Amino acid sequence: LQQSFERPENGTGTSGAPTTPPSPTNPAPSTPAPSPPALSSFTDLDQIPTALRSQVEEMIELGVLDTPGDRQGRFDPNQPIDRGTFARWLLAVNNRFFEDDPGRQIRLAIADSPPIYTDVPTSNPDFIAIQSLAEAGTLPSRLSGDTAATRFQPEAPLTRADLLLWKVPLDHRQTLPTATPEKLAASWGFQDTNGLDPRLQRALLADDDNGTQSIIRRVFGFTQLFQPRKPVTRAEAAAALWYIGFQGEGQSAAQVLRSQQAPEPATPPAATNPPTRPSTSSPPTQQPAPTPQP
Repeated sequence: LQQSFERPENGTGTSGAPTTPPSPTNPAPSTPAPSPPALSSFTDLDQIPTALRSQVEEMIELGVLDTPGDRQGRFDPNQPIDRGTFARWLLAVNNRFFEDDPGRQIRLAIADSPPIYTDVPTSNPDFIAIQSLAEAGTLPSRLSGDTAATRFQPEAPLTRADLLLWKVPLDHRQTLPTATPEKLAASWGFQDTNGLDPRLQRALLADDDNGTQSIIRRVFGFTQLFQPRKPVTRAEAAAALWYIGFQGEGQSAAQVLRSQQAPEPATPPAATNPPTRPSTSSPPTQQPAPTPQP
């Protein structure tokens, strides 16, 4: 900044007091958002099937799945996922996608509530997730009228039938359509759907109604065999959860990532009035009153 005064060259005259330049003001530091698990923290993401890679990587970026520390730096994309882990993912993803929509969130169960399943005690690390989904009616249990579903088997592999039965109700949020073998044959054309549980038939038909966002189309591609008992891999499970919704009315991991990365609008500074300078001009000269004429 240039000083507001100059020194006279002939050494005569007076100089004004130097103006002290204002000290630079640094903006207040902003609190950085917490960083999700970096993709580079996993050492085996190159093993994700090409058709699923972008969806799985976006799910990892969100930080709602297992972290690198949980599995010694490996995601194990092609290993089967167990039922307990998928229940944990399902609850976490749903509530993250709809964190601004309480009507779509699943309420968490009370930590010491009586266990619904005999093999999932309160000490189980996934108890809250499994209990919450069961209390919401997402998982088959005695609460939903399935008196035979007394055990959950959290360490058993998640099957394709499980995936459809648990995930489709969260996509539709309403009663699933009535299904028959004839309707399934007309929709999917599967060769192995005879004798399926009626609930699974309804889930399959409802998933077909979801168009390009259906679980089967996005995760398994074109197939004429459903293979209901086939284990689901961790990559397939993550890709299935990449989108929750029905016919475009929902949320995807890509949308959630964009919303959290968008910069917040800056708050304009409050308007301040400039300081009032004292007047340096001389006061006006008062004219003498005129002398009255005799």
